[in-house]
Amino acid sequence: MGDRHLDLTRVARWLDRRGALGWLALLTALCCVPSLFGGAQTEDLGFSFLARQPGAAFDLWGGDLQRSAEQTRHHVRLLRDAGLLPWLSADDFRVVFFRPLSSATHRLDFAMAPSAPALWHLQSVLWYGALCAGAALLYRRLLGPPGAVALAFAFFALAHGHGQAVGWVSNRNALVAGAFACWALLARLRAQERGWASALGAALLLAAGLAAGESALGAVAYLLAIELSQPGWRARRFALPWLLVTVAYGVAYALGGYGALDSELYLHPLRSPAEWLEAAPARALALLGGLTLGPPSDLWNGASPREQLALALAALAALALTGIGLTRPGIPRARARQLALGTLLSLAPSLSVFPEDRVLLLPSVGGAALLGLLTHAALSSPRRAGRGVGAALLAYALIASPLGFSWRTLGMRRYEARLERARQSLYAGADRGRTLLVLDAPDFYFGALMVSSELARTGQLPPRTLVLTGSLRGALRLTRTSADTLELELAAGLLSEPLNRNYRRRAARPRVGESVQLDGVQITVLATTPAHDPTRLAVRFEPGRSSHAVEAFRWDEGRYVPLALPAPGQALSLHPDTPPAPSPP
Repeated sequence: MGDRHLDLTRVARWLDRRGALGWLALLTALCCVPSLFGGAQTEDLGFSFLARQPGAAFDLWGGDLQRSAEQTRHHVRLLRDAGLLPWLSADDFRVVFFRPLSSATHRLDFAMAPSAPALWHLQSVLWYGALCAGAALLYRRLLGPPGAVALAFAFFALAHGHGQAVGWVSNRNALVAGAFACWALLARLRAQERGWASALGAALLLAAGLAAGESALGAVAYLLAIELSQPGWRARRFALPWLLVTVAYGVAYALGGYGALDSELYLHPLRSPAEWLEAAPARALALLGGLTLGPPSDLWNGASPREQLALALAALAALALTGIGLTRPGIPRARARQLALGTLLSLAPSLSVFPEDRVLLLPSVGGAALLGLLTHAALSSPRRAGRGVGAALLAYALIASPLGFSWRTLGMRRYEARLERARQSLYAGADRGRTLLVLDAPDFYFGALMVSSELARTGQLPPRTLVLTGSLRGALRLTRTSADTLELELAAGLLSEPLNRNYRRRAARPRVGESVQLDGVQITVLATTPAHDPTRLAVRFEPGRSSHAVEAFRWDEGRYVPLALPAPGQALSLHPDTPPAPSPP
């Protein structure tokens, strides 16, 4: 016992040395190295393609905000016909984000190194470095003991959930927004000594963060926590500049029509308050689990109700244990309350999107500080159990999490490899004059990415691709009711997969009898669940189209394989894990 205590004491003393922070920064840099080999992935290809088009808009996430409602519907119809949007997309579907600063960083990539994705990744790593440097300076100011600062930095910079944000070039907006937001917090804290110059600097840095991405709104939560901790109104006068910036941004965002319409990709709390409030509790629980060493929040998406219950219980347990640990002796209560308040409030912007660890960059600033305080106190505990907890947390921060970070930096590369394999199986040697009827895909997002990837890689659209269902979570019965009509009946609704709801929010779900008219194809909803999730479809082709110009495919072990459609009056059943079996109607 004495030797173990001595070992932990040595670790604690090493962490209290100022040089420990430098070694941890070096470890963070080494963990980022794999991302440099990630290549161009998914939307990276699309952004690169858009940037090369004549007259391309400055903001790669933007669009034509001046379109009328009818022009928007016409645009959606064109994208549906091309396969760039699934047929299920709402008529008024639109996703337009205000991220000009992040767009400028991508344009720099494509202008300076159009064929060197490693340099794109290097820029993302540098932005992450700026974010981590800001976090380190914040911890030095807020946490006191160098050991607590080093531990907080380790929990933040090496958090495995940050790996995808670093390794996915298209997610750079979160890194840029987070970096400016973190430095804005530091400038606001310094305003107490340096006066209005630092207060104005904080406002300008916050404005830059908001111009990089919506996630910078998480900094506003910490700024509120800072103001609430100030002694009196005179000390809070420095809040005025950042408050004005926040209000101006909110008004401009609303008047500009930015955000997502008829999509669950981004639920605006003011435009869709009922849907936002309905989704918020589950999303908050999932994100808090990812923030407090519980299960990764990414697991929530796609989990069955029973699996979500297990994840919720695990997240609650992790949250409770963290809360109990923060009440132990040796932890500054006032500072812990301030950090906890800022962390909880900073989750609010993340509740508008599906829970994923990559949206936790700013909430992790406070979350990592709390874990650093907790671990530092545990390592210094006179009790063996306390030191055991400290040792476990230390092993997580310095061994398990860095390994997970490096693995997750290449997560989108693995996804891109899967996408490329599927793309090749579908388009290699395909007749561009025919319609490729995809009966099932991993999800509608995956299906649309295949089309956009082919366009970005070759400069021309692939053969017309019609993905009928995304994510086959149960049996699919396919009946040929006539020479030109197919009827599909699904065991699970089309919107049971979370990513499919990116294209339809709850209030815009289709009703029975609703039809979508594509070029030569009409798709009609015949039945839905009580929540208006389609479970039965009729697909009617123009006479002769189904027998002369259509090739059918289904998903099978990572590839699309040809499928012979049943003869008129016959049917077949498809299952996710078994080959198709013909059956009588």
